[in-house]
Amino acid sequence: MLPMNENPSQRGLSSLLRVVKPYAKYLIFRSVVPNEDNRWLFELAFDTHWSAREAYEWARRSLIATPLFLSKCAVHGERISVDRIPYITACPRIELGSDIRISGEIAIKGNSRRSPVLKIGNGVFLGHWTTFAVAERIEVGDFVAFDPRVELNTGFVRSRHLADKACAATLVAALQALQSAGLQPAHTTCILFSNFEEVGHGGAAEIPASVEEFVAVDMAAMGEGQASDEFHATLCLKDSGGPYHAGLSQKLRGLAEAYGIPYKVDIYPNYGSDATAYWHAGGAAAAALIGPGVDSSHHYERTHHDALLATTQWVLAYLLAE
Repeated sequence: MLPMNENPSQRGLSSLLRVVKPYAKYLIFRSVVPNEDNRWLFELAFDTHWSAREAYEWARRSLIATPLFLSKCAVHGERISVDRIPYITACPRIELGSDIRISGEIAIKGNSRRSPVLKIGNGVFLGHWTTFAVAERIEVGDFVAFDPRVELNTGFVRSRHLADKACAATLVAALQALQSAGLQPAHTTCILFSNFEEVGHGGAAEIPASVEEFVAVDMAAMGEGQASDEFHATLCLKDSGGPYHAGLSQKLRGLAEAYGIPYKVDIYPNYGSDATAYWHAGGAAAAALIGPGVDSSHHYERTHHDALLATTQWVLAYLLAE
């Protein structure tokens, strides 16, 4: 009698794998080992291979990728090195400074209905998978490095600077969802993308006096003693600036419960947000803080699609709440 969940072909395959696996493992670790008599030959082969590889990379970089890319640039400086030909669509006007290194594959996307401009300063490094989507104009200053090192695997997202581009992505996704559905926020809403959260004054200015509620969207740090994880959005009740507004926090909690949004509740004694800066600058609106769980904060960070989706759904629920 065969188990009900196993057919003869599956049983045969399992038996074959049991036989083959030990031999495959043995062969994986078998190799030719240099000895004193033939070591010089292997060293010569290594040096030859290395020289040929470097010559090929130099030729591809200097004779193909760099001149072809520079032909698409309106203005460029000196000492520019391009490893791979960038993927360019609806080509914008590209202006380059000097001492620029492009490593790996990058993408530049323009807008055929406008006249977009991408201007890159001096001493800039563009790493693999860097993408510029130019609607009208993007200017990159001097001595800037873009090296996100993005990895996507089984729902996980690994990258540098997920704090706080992950939350910026959830806000953009929420706005795109509203536009696609033909919906508008229930109340007049201002969206602020700050460049200064990390230095402590991101929400300290540019907030209209008419604002009554301030919901900051920032990463939820994970660690020993914390409730946050990579699979949930998090409601922060208190950070280094003190407790957040109880009424607004309860409102957000109620929305998460009503719409089945997976979330955690946490506090961060050593944490600050744009909402904290807003209060310290004298802001009077109620403030609260939500965001996706992110591991290895301010390093090579990791989150999960589930946390990003939950945060986006939470932002949408708040924007549409009466």
